[in-house]
Parts: sequence; C-alpha cells; structure tokens
Amino acid sequence: MSSKSIVVAVMLLTASCAGQVLSTDVSDTGYEGTWQRGNEQIKSQLSIVKMEDGYRFRHSKFSPDGKVRVDCTWDGECEEFADGESVARYKFDASVNEATGRLRIECTGRIEGQNPQDLHYVDELVVVRKGKLLRAFRLLDNNGTYEFGEGPRIEMKKLSNDVLDPPPGWAPRGS
Repeated sequence: MSSKSIVVAVMLLTASCAGQVLSTDVSDTGYEGTWQRGNEQIKSQLSIVKMEDGYRFRHSKFSPDGKVRVDCTWDGECEEFADGESVARYKFDASVNEATGRLRIECTGRIEGQNPQDLHYVDELVVVRKGKLLRAFRLLDNNGTYEFGEGPRIEMKKLSNDVLDPPPGWAPRGS
C-alpha cells in the first residue's frame, strides 16, 4: 500500500469515527478541497472553501508519532505544538488579489522558544494540472519581497474535493 493510500485510509477512518467521510473524488473545483504535501515523517494539509463572503483557509500539520502538530480554526487562528508544547501561534488571512484574481494567503505570527521571532509571509496560490496540483508562490517573507515566480515555491497534491469539519454554511460544489 502506498503512503498516499495509507494517509487517505487514516483520514477516512478518523473522519468516520467523527461521523464524517472525506471523499476520494478529485476534480477541478478551483481552490476548494483538501490539499496535501509531505513525507513519511510529517504531512501538511490545506483545506480551502469558498463562502459568500470569500475564501476560508485552514492549515494542519501532523507527524505520525504525534510529536508535531498544528491546529487551526476556519478563522485562520493556529497553534503549533512540538512534543506537546506550544512553539508558535499564527494567523492566516485569505483574500483574492484583485489585480491577478489569484488567492492570496497572508500569515502573521510569532515563533516562541530560545530564539523567538516574528513570522510574516504572503503567498499567492495557483491551481494547475486540471485541478490536481496547487502551487504556492512566495511574494513576501522575513527575508524580503519577490516578484511572482521568483521566490520560494511549494506544491501540494489534491487529496479530495471535500474538507473535514467544514465551516457552517459551506456545501461542496454540485450539492
């Protein structure tokens, strides 16, 4: 069984225990759905929904051993934990860049610990490969600003058209 199959199985089991089921349907729904990247040690997920007043964005991160996790609300408030201790707090705000039409994600917060530091970055998202890949292009971070496509970039594969525990009032496309 592939690592993606194992992750999907764990997510489906978790969802069914909570009375929810995450479908394995993957199609071009624009930004909406659940996106994932990572490896055997750590996974990062984004859940994105479109509401009447704009997009909602929820980030999560977890390691299979439970040592690392990030818990976020649909309002973008997040807390990151390492070995059970809070190590960072941050907030994501989602908006559409009027000039480009792309979804823009801004993150502000603070990393705690021995070397505390403020955290601030802005990414713009692009959906490619017929809705199956999400690219985040860094426009600004603590190191400076970047022209679109010139800064750091990450990619996430679409896991599902659905999201777990959606915000009140959201319905998937076609429902």
